[in-house]
Amino acid sequence: MSDTQFIREIDEDLRRERLLKLWEQYGLYAVIAAFLIVAATGGWRGWEWYQTREGLAAGTRFESALALAESGKHAEAEQEFAALTKDANWGYRLLARMRLAAETGVRDAAAGAAAYDAIAADGSVDGGIRDVARLRAAFLLLDTAQVAEIASRVEPLMAVTSTVRFSARETLALARYKAGEQEAARTMFAELASDPETPPALRNRAEVMQALASAGTDRPTKPGSATQ
Repeated sequence: MSDTQFIREIDEDLRRERLLKLWEQYGLYAVIAAFLIVAATGGWRGWEWYQTREGLAAGTRFESALALAESGKHAEAEQEFAALTKDANWGYRLLARMRLAAETGVRDAAAGAAAYDAIAADGSVDGGIRDVARLRAAFLLLDTAQVAEIASRVEPLMAVTSTVRFSARETLALARYKAGEQEAARTMFAELASDPETPPALRNRAEVMQALASAGTDRPTKPGSATQ
């Protein structure tokens, strides 16, 4: 046997001896660590499966509630949306809260506005959705609130960075029109109609309302939608 081969065999024996000592000292910990990794991976997969299943179930219930609302069964729709706000996953809970506020507003505008206000005040909700809730609350109050209250609600939403700025401007213009402030309303509708960034559907409504305000016609009993 050559010296080189002899030295190599000795090195291998030493490595095996070191590995055996390491296993004797830490082998149990290695087994536990491996078990924990497998368990954690399995738990995560299980959680993903559970979340997917719950999301599908909540989606089905949400669609059923929408169908009830669209068929005029508002009381039943309210009950289902209310249930979803309690036991659905986070995304559908928020959607259900928004729809519940809308359904509540059908029978009681003030109560619906209060429901939207609660969403707008919830810091856990995305800022854009909170702005939509503020806008819808103001729209529900168009028939009962003074122009000053509507203005205080929507003017903060009219900033150039706001995603609902056009609808906020339309809502305030409608409030002024309904209050008999024809010239102020006409000016606001004209600005919306001439703004190249105004969404097409909203621009069309603004043109119609500008003509009505210019002609001094009777105020409508039900204004058009105030959401983009």
